[in-house]
Amino acid sequence: MSVGTSLVDVTVVATLAAAVGPRGRAIALAYYFVLLNFSRNIVGSSAAEGLIAAIGFAEVGLLFAAAAGLHALVRLLAPLPGGAAKAAAERVSLGDFAGDLARPRSLIVLVVFLALAITFCAQESFLSALASSRELGPVSPFYIAYFAVIVSGRLSLARAIDRIGRGRVIVGSAALLAATMIGLAHVTSTVAFIALGALSGAGHFLLWPALYAAVYAKIRGPGMVTALLGGVMAAAGFVAELGLGGAADAIGYQGLYLAAAAFAVLALALALTQGRRLDLQAEAAAAEA
Repeated sequence: MSVGTSLVDVTVVATLAAAVGPRGRAIALAYYFVLLNFSRNIVGSSAAEGLIAAIGFAEVGLLFAAAAGLHALVRLLAPLPGGAAKAAAERVSLGDFAGDLARPRSLIVLVVFLALAITFCAQESFLSALASSRELGPVSPFYIAYFAVIVSGRLSLARAIDRIGRGRVIVGSAALLAATMIGLAHVTSTVAFIALGALSGAGHFLLWPALYAAVYAKIRGPGMVTALLGGVMAAAGFVAELGLGGAADAIGYQGLYLAAAAFAVLALALALTQGRRLDLQAEAAAAEA
């Protein structure tokens, strides 16, 4: 299941990135991530729970298998979008991909991605344990505030990413996430906990579309880039859950979230060194040079 999910994620995001081109990429990714979160976390979960209660687990498994088969059939019969078809025809060699990846500016952006992914994974992995240890109540109000800000923010402000500048979006988001992690390190009340959910949503809603678009601009080959970013996210989960999780046993959740804040500050500092090189205008100028 994990292999299948990963393959679908990689191919869909890579196709989307290739189809829309640089100018619309951040906007398209913002809308896609809203649709993905809504479909998986709300529609999918609710539908699965309701159907399991109504017809049973085995029957639901067969139903979803049929839906997956229908998706595969449609995908085989439907043509690729124009931009994606052109990208597929202009295959990027592994050598070109590796050459782009080895450039210092590409590596800096990847480290920014990794550091912020570690911050995200630290929040996700230990939030329930933190809430339980400090008697903050259930985590669902935190996530309601979190997703409300993400969905409303992406739907209303996605088109502002390139106008504001990807670099500024990444720096501002990293600052908000550092503040969120510091808040989680010290939070003791339910109201503050929910407010931190909203603050985390503010830090995330434009971050990932801008950051994905920035990486696609640095490295050719949307499919390989998407797979690479999936691997970086998996590595971030490994570091957060094993590395910071081990630290939590020694220094507590306060120390864990302060360490997560330090990763966000690292990302902020590195993004500042890139300045406007992360923006769409710089990308267009480089393409014309």
